Amino acid sequence: KVNFDPSHLIVQGEDPARLVAEHGPDIVHVHMKDGAGRYPAFTFPLLGQGAIDFAGLVKDLRGAGYDGVLSVEYEAQVYGFRETGDEILVNGRNYLKDLTI
Repeated sequence: KVNFDPSHLIVQGEDPARLVAEHGPDIVHVHMKDGAGRYPAFTFPLLGQGAIDFAGLVKDLRGAGYDGVLSVEYEAQVYGFRETGDEILVNGRNYLKDLTI
């Protein structure tokens, strides 16, 4: 089974859509966390501010049969975000709602 986290794929130069296409039926949980840059020079910015096409990704996940939870992952303490944890989670939820997810 797969705990899918597209941010780690992006910063390794991998295509999250390819993993969904190859392993979609095995995905049991999804972390919604953005990624930018490439290892070793990378960051995990706020949702929508990195390199991940979340609208396309969710479409691919739903097409692969995933109908589970989309969890907003919080790592602000590591990257020095000014927002509080609550603000980051609310912003993430609102970003996903704006995608009509």
